[in-house]
Amino acid sequence: SHRERLAKWARRHPKILTVMATVALLLVVLGGYGGWRDLRRLSLAENLLAEADVAEDARDSRQSAHTLLAAQNAINHQNTVIPERFTATRRDALNKQLAALATRVARSELRRFEQLADVERRAVLGRSSAKGLSQLDADPLGIYRVLDRHDWEQLPYYRLLDIAGRARVDDDITELLVSRVVAMEENGNPDSATDDHVASAMLDMLARVPAIYRESPVIKLLCSQARYQHPGRVDTAKFVDVAESELDYYLAGVIAAQRGQFTTAIECLETAMKLRPEDKPPRFWARFLHAHCCERVQRDEEAIADYGICIGLRGDFAWPYHNLGLIYTKRGRYALAAKNLQEAVRLDPNLADAYANLGVAQFQMGQFSDALRSFDRAIDRGFETADVYSNRAAAREALGDYQGARGDLEHALKLDPDSEAARRNLKKLDENR
Repeated sequence: SHRERLAKWARRHPKILTVMATVALLLVVLGGYGGWRDLRRLSLAENLLAEADVAEDARDSRQSAHTLLAAQNAINHQNTVIPERFTATRRDALNKQLAALATRVARSELRRFEQLADVERRAVLGRSSAKGLSQLDADPLGIYRVLDRHDWEQLPYYRLLDIAGRARVDDDITELLVSRVVAMEENGNPDSATDDHVASAMLDMLARVPAIYRESPVIKLLCSQARYQHPGRVDTAKFVDVAESELDYYLAGVIAAQRGQFTTAIECLETAMKLRPEDKPPRFWARFLHAHCCERVQRDEEAIADYGICIGLRGDFAWPYHNLGLIYTKRGRYALAAKNLQEAVRLDPNLADAYANLGVAQFQMGQFSDALRSFDRAIDRGFETADVYSNRAAAREALGDYQGARGDLEHALKLDPDSEAARRNLKKLDENR
């Protein structure tokens, strides 16, 4: 029989049989180890997702993003021994968990990036208590490591975003880079030889513009300026001339506004808003910047209308309310100014500028105690200028606190020895006493 023949063959070839048995045993062991590794990868993915969830709850989105990427690699690694059908259900569940958590992390980082980008824009416009970018809590470009890595678009913080989120980040990063390059060129001396260091820094920054916008005529003109010309030599009109797309006109408007050419900025921004595709939401900062420029050229009615549209687009954003308050204060409509400024501080309790201006409106309405509290809050939040101390001195004087008023005026003169208002009010205070 076949069995007898096999037994005789085994007796005649004992060495071959031993080798075959060893190989079979080895295959069994390796198969078991491989199967254990297949299951271990899925268990590792589960642990990594749990760690990422904890990091996100602790608002450490960067750590969470790193951990998510490791979990994704573990989940996507195909089985080496165990058939896929035996782990498919578990793998699908892990992928769903990964997708949900990745969405949370990406949105959290995007929200932090946009908040910091808003503060930087505000500082560039000169309408914030932040006197420079060095005083920001963090660099918005640092969220996606734009200045650290030329391949920042391949990093997890950016890759976790959906298509719409990436488009928003691309637009904002392009604007921030252009704005910083313009600030660098404005500090150059057009009558001196090209500063190689500044030109190199400008080119390095422009090289980090998202790939989708590197062929923009405005970006290419800035690169040409840095490569071949003296800093500050390119006229704003040239940026307008080469503009083609909605983004080009918006960037030209940003450049014009940053250079103080508000009428040109208004024209560029209006063109950009007309060219905005209907399938995209309105560009909020085009409208806000248009309002700001209208303010600067005394077109207050247009600015008021624009800020109203801004509130409609982002009702949770404090600055349109704050700027409306400034316009109404200038017009002597103090009750309406106070209403808008109170809404601004409700939305952003740390907006020191709004407290300082709210105090002015309240003082003009004879609400001296409320004004004093507003000035106190502005100063507590770091808004320490000669004007705010002079204004608080006026509120204290109105409440009969002459010693406190004198102290504020003396402090105002320490901050700004040339403050005519503080000097005049101190003289008046002494005469009244």
